[in-house]
Amino acid sequence: MSSDHNPRRSRKLRSEKRADLRPSWSWLAIPLLIIGVVAGIWWGLYSPSESPEEPVLTPTPTRIQRPQPSPTATMAVLFHTPTIAPSPIATVVTEIGAGINVKVVNTDGAGLNMRVAAGSNHDLVTTVGDGEILKVLAGPMEADGHKWWQVRDSEDNIGWVAGEWLELSLP
Repeated sequence: MSSDHNPRRSRKLRSEKRADLRPSWSWLAIPLLIIGVVAGIWWGLYSPSESPEEPVLTPTPTRIQRPQPSPTATMAVLFHTPTIAPSPIATVVTEIGAGINVKVVNTDGAGLNMRVAAGSNHDLVTTVGDGEILKVLAGPMEADGHKWWQVRDSEDNIGWVAGEWLELSLP
């Protein structure tokens, strides 16, 4: 018998051929399978996690019942609370100076001479009586051993007086 037509031998050849085919396609399938598994693990670890969405609150319109006016008469009493204005801060004046009111004192009824310039040798403007209020305009100036202040009296006379006969006065 010829060895070409032996059925056992042809089955063996066919199975050898098949054995040769399996490794060639399996070499392609195994890397694809590994890539698929790695991709699946990658996706599972690094994909954005789906957190449950928080419910979105939407306003729902509601009908508000307004009270209906009653047929009975009512009396409304309104109270007005007065607003108290802050009082200005008081400044305590302890020295004579420009803009300050002074009072003539201790002249024993003789009055205080107001002169056109500081010093007792200058011309007399007027004589101011005890208790009269004067407005200080300028000063002091030293002359004749006295402190002199320029003042204005109630009749708008302007002149200089010696400070020893002046004391602070409330406006």
